Amino acid sequence: MDNNVLASNHGLRQLEKIIDLKCKVDFNQGLDSRLVTEEVAKMLSQIKWIRFIRFAADTAS
Repeated sequence: MDNNVLASNHGLRQLEKIIDLKCKVDFNQGLDSRLVTEEVAKMLSQIKWIRFIRFAADTAS
């Protein structure tokens, strides 16, 4: 299973659930910065982070 939360509709629905439930979260893997759209950025800004957001700086290769 791919743990790239932003890469699937299921992952985005989980972010919506986190926002609705007002959960505090800490993703220990970096979120794929290539997949951050304006809509995703708005969602991420609504999440209550335990520490901070981690972004991955992966390349296509």
